[in-house]
Amino acid sequence: MSEQLPPQDIHIHCNPVNPYCIQLPGLHLQAVYDAADPVSAPLPGPWSTKLDPFQRLLLLRVLRPDKLTAAVHDFVKSSMGQRFVEPPPLDIDKCFKDSTATTPLIFVLSPGSDPMSTLLKYADSLKTQVSLVLTV
Repeated sequence: MSEQLPPQDIHIHCNPVNPYCIQLPGLHLQAVYDAADPVSAPLPGPWSTKLDPFQRLLLLRVLRPDKLTAAVHDFVKSSMGQRFVEPPPLDIDKCFKDSTATTPLIFVLSPGSDPMSTLLKYADSLKTQVSLVLTV
């Protein structure tokens, strides 16, 4: 039989000094901290069912801030849906029509993205050349 803890034993509050203050009496988190995938690692005892997904996110923020990006991705995906974590497809034609000589196309890239081939194919379809590409 698992130990039943009253709801007042979970204290999650924010304040200006320490906005991520979480007090969970009797919670031993070394196994979660050491887990290969702490985002989905089960919490010990009754805590796996006592914390809602956002509270679990706060706990992970305290334990393993290096895993927070993946945890937020999973949280948004489960709360709002897959479409909120996927970037929209690049509509190069629409982007080009919005650009002018004084408002050029600027691509802010993330790891794994490379719009250069799409841009060159689009320039080919317009029978023109890409005149200037700056990288910073």
